[in-house]
Amino acid sequence: MDVRHVIVATAAMTQATCGRGESALPVASPPHLAIVASAAPELPSIEAPPAAPTDIDSASVVEAAPTRVFPLHLDRPGLSLSHFDSSTCTGSFGAGRSPGRVHAGCDLYFINDDGDAYKDAYYALNKGTPIYAVADGTIEDYAPFYAGTFALVVNHGDFVVRYGEVKSGGLPDGLAVGTAVKAGQHIADMGDLQMATGRWAMLHFELYSAERSGPLSDFSNRTYLHVPVASYQRRADLADCRPFLRALLEAGH
Repeated sequence: MDVRHVIVATAAMTQATCGRGESALPVASPPHLAIVASAAPELPSIEAPPAAPTDIDSASVVEAAPTRVFPLHLDRPGLSLSHFDSSTCTGSFGAGRSPGRVHAGCDLYFINDDGDAYKDAYYALNKGTPIYAVADGTIEDYAPFYAGTFALVVNHGDFVVRYGEVKSGGLPDGLAVGTAVKAGQHIADMGDLQMATGRWAMLHFELYSAERSGPLSDFSNRTYLHVPVASYQRRADLADCRPFLRALLEAGH
């Protein structure tokens, strides 16, 4: 399914919230264009296989693997996922960043309370957590990103994901730029953010519609195809990743 086919317009204003202890920054109010999920998960239709011969036990038929998966495994007893979809979460898409920048992705990490802001205590819960490809694709880049971490860019065909703030020093299992990856494959690990306030670990997830080419960071750009005018400092095909991630959670992947 082409992600661009589910881009629709709404007449909403996105209110950005403060990020990492900084002041709130309002997002401009032209019609909001966002990638949204339908009631069903964003999976291609799959034709039913032909009926199995009567002498084959139906339990032996292996179901096709999903083509979209959530980038973290959620089976963490006693922990819950960060509130990436909350308007008050400092790691949500559109949250304010200094100096005047707007958060271009969602920060995904595990918490042991109900906090909306990252805390130093979360570091031990998240450092080195495996990260998985959300779909089949090809690795396009692996390079320094932010505060001692790297970013892994994967072209998934009809969309591109930057898996940011991952571990430096190389990718798992011999992966490299140009390597093909499969949905659900281990592609990176949460890195070690060297922040002034302490050590942090998370996955910074950015989504692009693959309608443009070139570097994903563009510090002079203010206009976008699918999100309001704001200082995301990213390529023009940046998309709001919250509905995409929410759809994966709702689908149980």
